[in-house]
Amino acid sequence: MKKKLLFVINPISGGKSKSRRGFRTLIESNLDLNQYDYDVYWWEQVNALPDELERFKQSDGYAVVAVGGDGTINVVARALINSDKFLSIVPMGSGNGLARELNLSLKPEESIRALNTAKEQRMDVGMANGRSFVNVAGCGFDAQVSFAFAQLPGRGFWSYVKAVMSEFKSAYNYTIEVDNDDEVWKKQAFMLSIANGTQWGNDFFVAPDASYTDGALDLVFLKKPKLHQIPGLVRSLYRGKTHRLLSRIRIKSGQIRVNALVPTHYDGEPHNYVETIDIELLPGAVKLWI
Repeated sequence: MKKKLLFVINPISGGKSKSRRGFRTLIESNLDLNQYDYDVYWWEQVNALPDELERFKQSDGYAVVAVGGDGTINVVARALINSDKFLSIVPMGSGNGLARELNLSLKPEESIRALNTAKEQRMDVGMANGRSFVNVAGCGFDAQVSFAFAQLPGRGFWSYVKAVMSEFKSAYNYTIEVDNDDEVWKKQAFMLSIANGTQWGNDFFVAPDASYTDGALDLVFLKKPKLHQIPGLVRSLYRGKTHRLLSRIRIKSGQIRVNALVPTHYDGEPHNYVETIDIELLPGAVKLWI
């Protein structure tokens, strides 16, 4: 009996062109149709996807294939927490942080062909104030950049660089406390990343020792760099090395308290402003098929 797949396609993710006919041709040319049946859902109305995923969960379908970036994966994975349906990925986002973490090909034809021999595994899911994330959530500067990036007309790497440059001057260090009942840490940082995976995307490693299967979250504090420190910091992040502006702790749950309202993001998608973030990990909560 053939396994049934649902391809959820985000047509605007990553600034990459995706046509309805072109993507169906890509699937037909690379998916083993002797093993699989498939449907395509073109995600054009922001709030419509959860209903579509709920219908799929009630069907005899096997896996949802998220075609997009970390934000698209986030929405699909959120619906599949503790479900018997699997999550798979065709990476077509701006940074593709989780896909890179999972060593998936960034060429869509290759990632579709890889479904023909995919294996089942489990992935931890992070929670922050009751909202899920699969790769990296955070508050402070990176979330501020996410808000700016969301307003730009284009997507992709260079649009993200433009957002970083426009927001850097106004960013500043916060006082951040983390309490996990056993210990309290107090840090100065202009951003805090809550990492389930190793990288933000584009091979910039925020938490090189993290893992989506290790049952813990890595909290990464970054102080605002001076201009002359930026090149060294960028090299350290790209190489997955330590830097004196970075500090990291690993916890399973706890509360984050900030001395001001800070913007937040979940897998790169901007959310709201808060002063307190309660975090926890859901071990193995999503079934991967990659």
